[in-house]
Amino acid sequence: MSESASHLDATPLLERLVEALVYPRQSGSLSTLAAIAATHVVADWLPSLPGMLIDFIAWTTFLKYALEVLRWSANGRDTAPEFGFLVSESAGWFGIGVLIVCQILVVVAGSRYGTGAALAVGAAIAFAVPAIMMLIAIEDSYWLALNPLSWLRIAARLGAVYFVPVAFFALVVAAQILLAAALGAVLARFIAVFALHFAVGWLLLANFRLIGVLIHDHGDEFDYAGDPGLRRETPTADNADKVIASARTRAASGDAAGAAALLLDELRTNPQSIGLHVEYRRWLREAGDAATLAAHGRGFIPVLLDLGQDARAVDIARESQQGDPGFALDEPADITRLAAAAANAGQTQVALPLLGGFHKRFPGHPDVVRNYLLAAKLLAERMNKVTPARALLQQVKRESPDHPALAEVDRYLEFLDRVDAANPRAPRTEKSPA
Repeated sequence: MSESASHLDATPLLERLVEALVYPRQSGSLSTLAAIAATHVVADWLPSLPGMLIDFIAWTTFLKYALEVLRWSANGRDTAPEFGFLVSESAGWFGIGVLIVCQILVVVAGSRYGTGAALAVGAAIAFAVPAIMMLIAIEDSYWLALNPLSWLRIAARLGAVYFVPVAFFALVVAAQILLAAALGAVLARFIAVFALHFAVGWLLLANFRLIGVLIHDHGDEFDYAGDPGLRRETPTADNADKVIASARTRAASGDAAGAAALLLDELRTNPQSIGLHVEYRRWLREAGDAATLAAHGRGFIPVLLDLGQDARAVDIARESQQGDPGFALDEPADITRLAAAAANAGQTQVALPLLGGFHKRFPGHPDVVRNYLLAAKLLAERMNKVTPARALLQQVKRESPDHPALAEVDRYLEFLDRVDAANPRAPRTEKSPA
């Protein structure tokens, strides 16, 4: 079956299920499953606290990959990804957080109200999880993922078929419990831990594959147009895959720099291919070329912003800043948008360097006041640096005395004054003005 093979609504559900169960046998998913299972073995050997931390990171990494599988499958891809590039790092952490909270709810319900309550809560969770994972992977919206109305809308659109991944998830949970007992009784502990996590991971990947295929089959009901980074609609996309394959062959021979050069040549004619960009960065890292990696970020980030992938753009900006402390974008509109996205994502240390020196690089630009107001809020509210924040806003007032946004600057200065007057030494707790 090719990567671009189309999935028809008429395909029997049983065939879909069988195909999902054999999906993880591909090289990309097999290597991921083996690496994650081995990490769990290492975590099991370590003392309790570091072991728990490694175990948590392993599950988070696995879930990010599983969400990548879901997204690829929703875009008609039949080949398992060898690495992730569309799903943000935060998605894995958020998904694991949701599953941990669900587990706690089951335990609390059982301890307080008995087995029946635990089963009822577990059934509700099993109903919600497929929809939650769809919304995380496809919509990149954590608020939608937590909204029960969103779960019901997805279930209504899919109809009875929605309960197939629901039942699958419940069976995986049951299988994990049974396998843990069975394998632990007959195998050495390290082998049992590896086998358990490999088997459970296989089943979970199959379920994520099935969820993605259902989205693809019912694309009209979901109004899902597909991800630009995974579309196969033009010859340039096919050519990009060929170039990526050639680059990997070259890198396998030990020539990571040559692989990067090959990809860069193709990027000159196909600059919108996210796959090419990501593969290029992969081999730049392998070659240890931090300077070129940061320079590439200046061109890659506008592509991501143009495609609406702001979260990924923030990740690239952070990596670029690590390789080049003087990293800067060329377009003021890109700086404004990326800094706002970084601030909204809690990435203060990414946002502030982007905003630094904006008025010198783009004197008189209408975003100067807006950007420096954002910088002042980050300094005051997230870094407790009220004095530098106030000084920055006073500078803005001096240099842009007629800007229409100065009223908002004045309101924020008054807010800082009120906070200091109330308790000048205590961290501020008052909610800032909108």
